[in-house]
Amino acid sequence: MLRNMDVNDRRQNIDAFFEHYSDVFNNAIQADAPDVEQNAALYSECFIGASPFGVQCGRNDRELREWLSEELKRIK
Repeated sequence: MLRNMDVNDRRQNIDAFFEHYSDVFNNAIQADAPDVEQNAALYSECFIGASPFGVQCGRNDRELREWLSEELKRIK
């Protein structure tokens, strides 16, 4: 858990997470068939999403995978 780490370890952990996140995302938009499961694994069971349309809580479920599949194709 991040709160039990010192500041430098916390920073390294956060940096590593976002580097991994960007690698997975970039691989997905460059691949012929995006790996939806690998992208869904980046999300916790319940997460907060924000956009210009507002903020909402999402669930890591079938609906997320369907949305990711469509969004990754659209972004490509």
